[in-house]
Amino acid sequence: MSQKIPRFHMRAQLGQRERVQVDGMRTPKESDIPDLAMLMLAAYQGTVDDKGETLDDATKEIQKTFAGEYGPLNPECSKVVESGGVIFSATLVTRWKDRPFIAFSMTAPIAKRKGLARAGLINAMQDLVAQGEREVHLVVTRTNIPAIALYQDLGFVKAGGPLLENSGREHITKLQSGVFWIMASIVVKVLPVFIDYTTNFGPGSHIKQASNNPSDEFELIWDGLRFMAVMMSTYGLWRLSTPSPVRLSADNGSLRRRLLRIGIVITGINSLAWFLSMTTPLAMFPSNAFGPEGIYVAILLVIVIVIYITVVSLATFGFALLYIRWLADRIPNVPIKQLALYLIWIGIPLCLWDWNSTAPRISTLLAMTIYFILLILLRRELNGIVTKIDGEPGIAPS
Repeated sequence: MSQKIPRFHMRAQLGQRERVQVDGMRTPKESDIPDLAMLMLAAYQGTVDDKGETLDDATKEIQKTFAGEYGPLNPECSKVVESGGVIFSATLVTRWKDRPFIAFSMTAPIAKRKGLARAGLINAMQDLVAQGEREVHLVVTRTNIPAIALYQDLGFVKAGGPLLENSGREHITKLQSGVFWIMASIVVKVLPVFIDYTTNFGPGSHIKQASNNPSDEFELIWDGLRFMAVMMSTYGLWRLSTPSPVRLSADNGSLRRRLLRIGIVITGINSLAWFLSMTTPLAMFPSNAFGPEGIYVAILLVIVIVIYITVVSLATFGFALLYIRWLADRIPNVPIKQLALYLIWIGIPLCLWDWNSTAPRISTLLAMTIYFILLILLRRELNGIVTKIDGEPGIAPS
């Protein structure tokens, strides 16, 4: 199966409209499955939605629709147009995610330009109005211009913000990869702290008490782990902020993405410089290098550098959470959005504490735990989107 082409999510407000009378229009029956499969195959062939499906593939797709895999079928609102024992057009309506959804709108090539698709959609929408529904949804391939024009003429508009599922499977898998690397970086980051609390072998006071030289090889091991965690997080955030190949609205997250990526680059450079400084003899910067008061200048310089790195790191963390909130709107998932907001207000202050004291390590662990839970929820949603893309009903050319 070739890669799926990104699609638009559209919706229409339902209202009273005059029905269209078409000879042979009726509701579908389960015995129509073979004929609907043949219609689907004919409607898709040679179009932007053609993925090389066979009649067997089309049959399975229609069977899934009747079985409710794309939401319970609404036979009262679904329409087929039959003439001479042949089905020439069909509009199949389901209830997907607790809302009316036009799963398929398809017309045989020999019956195009006769208004059958328009009639099927209008009558289906009027039946939905009679059932008390207020709006109906569908997705359509972004390069299917004739279908998009028809839907827009019937009152369909692009949904408020672009859904992630419309950006394509390849883009979602990049986001999944990014979340994985960020989660792995958290594990590597908290590992030294956890070891320090559970054993007498760690990056804190235990190692300094057990060693005559606080800057021995053990310190380099922990510094190396921290550097590796930052690099893993940097790579993960870069993957997570991959631009979508589809732009469905004016708000494509560009500002948040740019701020995040700027922070990523600066953080990566800072971390590399910090790691190199940790592995470089301090004698390179003797106190008398700055004159008689050199020791004070050196201390002030170190303080400024630490503050600078801390501010940049926390700013990047904040940009990442803002970007995750933007992604949550496009899933959509309100709990992820709210948890990201709580982490901005709670997690960043927790991370402001000095790493080298006891209580702040607990606060850092708490912040990273919340962050890890947030990423688990985000990855689960991304997995669900991939599953949906792989099994979601398509909109055949009308």
